[in-house]
Amino acid sequence: MDHCDLIILGGGCAGLSLGYELAQAETRGQHIPRTIIVEPRTIYHHDRTWCFWSDNTERWTDVIAKSWSRWSFSDDSETFTQQSDTWSYVSIPADRFYLSRLSIIESSPRIELRKGLSSQSINKDSYGRFTISTGEEQISCGMIVDTRPPADLQVRQSYLFQDFAGVEIELESPGFDSQTASLMDAMQVDEWGFRFDYILPRSASRALIEATRFSKHPVAKKRLAEDLADSVKRATKGMPHQVIREESGSIPMGLPYESTFIEPNWVRAGTGGNAVRPSSGYAFLRIQDWAKQCRQHLINKGTVIGHPKDSLLSRKMDELFLGVLRKHPTDSVSLFSSLASQLPPDRFARFMTGTPLLGDYLAVIRSLPAKPFIEELIHNTPFKRNNLETTTQALQP
Repeated sequence: MDHCDLIILGGGCAGLSLGYELAQAETRGQHIPRTIIVEPRTIYHHDRTWCFWSDNTERWTDVIAKSWSRWSFSDDSETFTQQSDTWSYVSIPADRFYLSRLSIIESSPRIELRKGLSSQSINKDSYGRFTISTGEEQISCGMIVDTRPPADLQVRQSYLFQDFAGVEIELESPGFDSQTASLMDAMQVDEWGFRFDYILPRSASRALIEATRFSKHPVAKKRLAEDLADSVKRATKGMPHQVIREESGSIPMGLPYESTFIEPNWVRAGTGGNAVRPSSGYAFLRIQDWAKQCRQHLINKGTVIGHPKDSLLSRKMDELFLGVLRKHPTDSVSLFSSLASQLPPDRFARFMTGTPLLGDYLAVIRSLPAKPFIEELIHNTPFKRNNLETTTQALQP
């Protein structure tokens, strides 16, 4: 039996972010709990990219690969471009994030990352301590931060799914506008839902291209592969290119709310702990803010905390927006086109980052087509969760 103060289940974005915050606090002379991070992976790969709007402060400079002060949206007839002097859209590739966080964590004598292990059972004794069995060993601890993915049952009840498949490519000759991030390019609606291209050029010849869909049920891999082929063809205009790497994923938007506390001293974090912004799918900044708060709570009070609950106004706005997208998918293009064309870029960035002012909320409401939102408000029907049987079938490749 091994013993520690804190176990972090999962060494992904949330688990490593908390470990990093604790290790940084230790370098400043603060006492941190003896911590073990349990991670199923044996090797960290460049498997994803985190993006968000940054207010151009000095944060994240060690891991940001590229930033854009200009971003665009387009449908089949028009392109909408926004530009800001105070906000930038930034990307953090997984390889940079992992290398940065792991190097700090592994330098700490009080934090240990154990790769190739996963929790098989968790028991609590009469003294309030937990015992985690990994199959190979047992670890006793007083606190757990559980960053494992949400259960399938919870995921299948999501309001919407944001599914994507992408490739990072290198053109044989320059062909991208490296100063503009195309966040929603070629927006359209078909029988499988709302889709668009997501293009992040790192240079004039290199870019990450993703085919993305918002839909009621997870999209089949074959469908996404066909979407991606079309997206690459559009973005490259048929120019010869080389595929550098691939990434894909499914982001549940509007998961059923789960209490962050599973038991006293055992909290959820990450996607399963309400970190994902329901209306956008963004989570990175919310995870970083939580990691700082949890670190401070551990140092000051000796206990763990989960993600803070969004304000009532934010929750209602997200629920209303997702409700319209789900019930009126054919309006998706006009909704996002209205936001892109009518909302000033700084308001747009604050709203998407989850730090809006009251005036930003009002501006968002004014910029959106009124009819579907008024209908949603009048009917005021509780949001119906996905049919589990139908969703399960949709998960098949």
